[in-house]
Amino acid sequence: MANFYMKFCPNDHVVYAEGGMPTQKYCTTCGEELISKCPSCNSDIPNYFESRKYFTNNTPVNFPRKNDFCIQCGQPYPWAKQFISGLDHSGIWELMHPTITEICKSRFESGHYADSVEAAFKEINAIVKSAHYKKTGKEEDGKSLMFKAFSSENPSILLSKLDMVTGRNIQEGYMYLFAGSIQAIRNPNAHNNLKISKELSIHYLFIASLLFKMLDKGIIQEKNITT
Repeated sequence: MANFYMKFCPNDHVVYAEGGMPTQKYCTTCGEELISKCPSCNSDIPNYFESRKYFTNNTPVNFPRKNDFCIQCGQPYPWAKQFISGLDHSGIWELMHPTITEICKSRFESGHYADSVEAAFKEINAIVKSAHYKKTGKEEDGKSLMFKAFSSENPSILLSKLDMVTGRNIQEGYMYLFAGSIQAIRNPNAHNNLKISKELSIHYLFIASLLFKMLDKGIIQEKNITT
């Protein structure tokens, strides 16, 4: 195994060297000045990796995936900012589920990023809550609601056929995704009045958009089902 170190180009290029930091200052692809520290907080960007080398040219066999966000301050690195900015200009709302656009767009565009995210996940919770009550007559909420509504044993909302292992895995996997999203994203925003960045809110809204698409696909169960 060989040791490699990287410097990073704001335009998403990487320069690497074996055994120590690259000495060059500018990107050989686009000419931009290379960076090795976060522009927001000046902490080091993770830049070390180990890899076997090809015998023919001594280049690394495997490259690690670059971080898009600083692990110290949470701000996006320049290449991630460019990607997110591109999404803004190309119309992220065209990629979102229509319900996200309807209830979140005005909040988001007025700068209320946390509020837009909270609204999305509150709506998801409300839809699942209604479906679960329709089947069971019981009031549930939050994470426990998601575990019961999407259970692979007797779900209130069926996302996949349960007569095969693959179908049960899909049902259970989305159960954890719904429950985890409510616990990790909705609850902290709803209870602690947190402020989140524009970039992070976009990621959260795409998660919510996926969950809405799965709810569109789901079949609400009106009585117990057998597998």
